[in-house]
Amino acid sequence: MRNFNAYIKTVFVFLLLFSSFQSYSLCPVIGDSTVCAGDIKPYSSSVTGSYSYQWNAYGGVATGSGPSVNVTWGNTLTGQVTLVVRDSANNIVCTSLLNVMIMNKPLPWILPSVMVGCGGGQSDAQGRKDHECMNVCDSTWVTYNTPNHTGSTYSWVITGSATYTTSTSSSINVYWTGSGNGSIQVTETNANGCVGVDQVCVKIVAKPQALFTSLNTPVAGVIYACKNQPIQFIDQSGAGSGTPLHSWEWQWGDASTTGGTYPGSADATHSYASGGTYQVLLIVENECHCKDTFIRTVQVSSVPGPDIFCISTVCPDAIVTYHTNSGCPTAAYHWTVINGSIQGDSTDSVVTVMWGSTGPGIITLSVTGCTGICSTPTSVYVPIIVPNAQISGKQLVCIGECVNYHISCDIPIDSIVWHVPPGVVLISDSTNVHDIKICFYSPTFISGNIIVEYYHNIPGSTEGMSCGGTS
Repeated sequence: MRNFNAYIKTVFVFLLLFSSFQSYSLCPVIGDSTVCAGDIKPYSSSVTGSYSYQWNAYGGVATGSGPSVNVTWGNTLTGQVTLVVRDSANNIVCTSLLNVMIMNKPLPWILPSVMVGCGGGQSDAQGRKDHECMNVCDSTWVTYNTPNHTGSTYSWVITGSATYTTSTSSSINVYWTGSGNGSIQVTETNANGCVGVDQVCVKIVAKPQALFTSLNTPVAGVIYACKNQPIQFIDQSGAGSGTPLHSWEWQWGDASTTGGTYPGSADATHSYASGGTYQVLLIVENECHCKDTFIRTVQVSSVPGPDIFCISTVCPDAIVTYHTNSGCPTAAYHWTVINGSIQGDSTDSVVTVMWGSTGPGIITLSVTGCTGICSTPTSVYVPIIVPNAQISGKQLVCIGECVNYHISCDIPIDSIVWHVPPGVVLISDSTNVHDIKICFYSPTFISGNIIVEYYHNIPGSTEGMSCGGTS
């Protein structure tokens, strides 16, 4: 019985000690138990005094010391904050553990409906590189998207020269209105209140400036022409403040098109087989694949106009005779020229012209007083060969680069010969062509001259003339 009583006393004393320890062993951690990945949250202890605090964060990183710390949470879905408080004798005063639920943070990723690339092929939206700005053409609508998640809300911030409507969805439409720099930022807040941000810089590339006129001088913006009359369209487009021009396309309004690449001439001739109203578009594109369009209206008569025969390339100071088959007994003829002078009568069906030393020349004929002949004048270019035609193409090139060079199409293809410097590779024909392509592969090539020789015999001249030159 004595031993049993001693056991009861021992158990009673242990329970008292355990109860006393339990009353001081728990020191709750104060802080959020639900967080977002990437959040930095403060945690603290209600026990203060001359104690040492041992903090640990599982699923995150704790920084700081004393009764409070900050925890940067990772993306482990669950985590824990533990605390051990010790007195000056290193005895444990209390401990605590807080379970934490880590919610996924949204990761928005901005993708445009279109991107452009300079000097190479056009990039698509999947080609975004996080360390590079996205190129976009000015005067262009672009839709920017980020993945859409149920329950998320979105806010967008646009900087730069742009017009847009505020959006709270996962996409926004932006119209870039001028060249320069800008940025797109989206903030996504998911259903758990977690926030993610994506931002990209934008380089707004200047577009080219499309423009054209015609030898049929526009009246109030409208070009008037006759049925089946060749209309000379003159390209006046420029690069503006953007990159050099790369290509062009004419859309004639009659379901036909004509295209090509610079540095070749975009001047063109087109005629219409039926009378009516046509919208002519010239679309030019620069090396960054930015485009611009210029439009003019062409009003075509239902009857044909006068024709002009013996049109060809001429030499400087050449004397050439032209004629027309259009007319009637009461016809009144009126010839005019630019960059030349009429020799003799200008009111007959035949005219003789002495051309000047620079070109191009222009010869114009109007015929009035006849039924069934369009009164709109017919104007035609007459190319005049100069002794030093200009070669167009890059003068400063890089090793490994291939470049196109062009001489005016006014030079007829009958005796053109190109000469290239040693150390380069010619990958096209060099005879009787207006364009050649040269590749600069050799690392030892420093400089050289591209030379083109040309010669021409003039059909229809009143004198046996021929001419040429070197560029």
